[in-house]
Amino acid sequence: MAGVLLSAAVACVLLAGAASASSSSPRVFTVGGVERGWRQPAPGEETYNHWATKNRFHVGDFLHFRYDKNDSVLVVTRDDYKRCGADRPVLRLEGGEARFRLERSGFLYFISGSPGHCDAGQRFTLRVMAQRDNGAASPTEAPAMSPGGSFNSTPGSGSGSTRMPPRGNAGDGKTSGAAPFGAYHAVGAALGVGAALLAFAPPLPATISDPPSTAASFPAASPMASRLRLGQPNPNPGLSPSPGERKGEEGEARKPEPRREVTDLGGGSEVVHIPRFMSRETAWEMFEHLDKRIPWTRPTIRVFGRSVVQPRDTCYVADKGLTDLRYSGHQPHAHSWDDFPVLKDILKEVHEALPGSHFNSLLLNRYKGGSDYVSWHADDEPLYGPTPEIASVTFGCEREFLLRKKPTNTKSQAAGESGETARKRLKASAPQQHSFLLKHGSLLVMRGYTQRDWQHAVPKRARAASTRINLTFRRVLP
Repeated sequence: MAGVLLSAAVACVLLAGAASASSSSPRVFTVGGVERGWRQPAPGEETYNHWATKNRFHVGDFLHFRYDKNDSVLVVTRDDYKRCGADRPVLRLEGGEARFRLERSGFLYFISGSPGHCDAGQRFTLRVMAQRDNGAASPTEAPAMSPGGSFNSTPGSGSGSTRMPPRGNAGDGKTSGAAPFGAYHAVGAALGVGAALLAFAPPLPATISDPPSTAASFPAASPMASRLRLGQPNPNPGLSPSPGERKGEEGEARKPEPRREVTDLGGGSEVVHIPRFMSRETAWEMFEHLDKRIPWTRPTIRVFGRSVVQPRDTCYVADKGLTDLRYSGHQPHAHSWDDFPVLKDILKEVHEALPGSHFNSLLLNRYKGGSDYVSWHADDEPLYGPTPEIASVTFGCEREFLLRKKPTNTKSQAAGESGETARKRLKASAPQQHSFLLKHGSLLVMRGYTQRDWQHAVPKRARAASTRINLTFRRVLP
């Protein structure tokens, strides 16, 4: 009998411990890394959004900010994040060091309070998952929070500015810093049964720690208002992987495969379009970084024997030792990938989306408005080989991308004909054409004999009033 009671007690205690551990295993993430911390990024340095995408944040985790005492951390709304608005923050952290607890699921937005730092890239957004994955690694153990809901900070760090407003649960008026009502009762019931059973059994070595004390955090909003403002497609993001999600080697849930649209052009030519290759927030961070940090040039080129200014800005990046790129009488300077770590990160994502691809060069184009364009052409230079794969990533303003079959010389054939026969021949021989609307964060890939048999263009469009940045990845043959 004692053995049965002991087994039941162990089961109850382990169940309570598991329930407690699932809600009391917070992690601490040092924003930007231990060595870097929170400061204005140097040219070519990894963005804070890139740092954020490498981690998975859950309710109860902490962000540890280390920064100069003349700087600050502002928690802002999405609109203020996009415009770097520091005049009405939801919360201000000052004093050189502070810890911020992630109290709810959804998106949060952080910027620097120092003038000009946000525009220079000192800002990031992250998504907080509602439930922690089993077996998730813990960067460091979270410290105990001080009573009353203020953030832990170093002495003299201005703790008065780091106290959060209370957040109420919908309908019950209770502070949301407490753990879920059902979770505490489940733990309490299990502990009560375990204690009753343990009265008849030998002492157990297992111990159960109390749930950590909590702090008030971000002000609450109704679920619908939060989804509309923060753009959450799922009212409970992160609760469990969707059926379309894949599992990594460590069991970590990965984002679902983006939708692919494949267009067979015939004759061994193919176009693959991934409209949502990159999330909107990440894509906007990329756009702003590239727009300000890339050494754009607008060179003079030769077109039909005339010297003209190229109707778009460009920059070229390539591996060392490759054949020089030349087009329209212009040879761009080849920058190193090491000069732009962000481009290396984007290249990695493109390679992951296109298994078997091996791009080693990149031509960046910036269209500053609807009057910037690229005329009909094909990337059929010998240095790319007979069947090059070309991947194009778009940031910013959406633009129309056209493909047409390379025109044939039919006018000479129709010269000796007249009337209806000539018109029918010319109409039948009109080049076949396809149109793709390349939106912010999309990826388009041309494969096979597309460059041999087809031409492409980005035409002028008066309605395209804002800037588009395009990254075109290619492989130069050795």
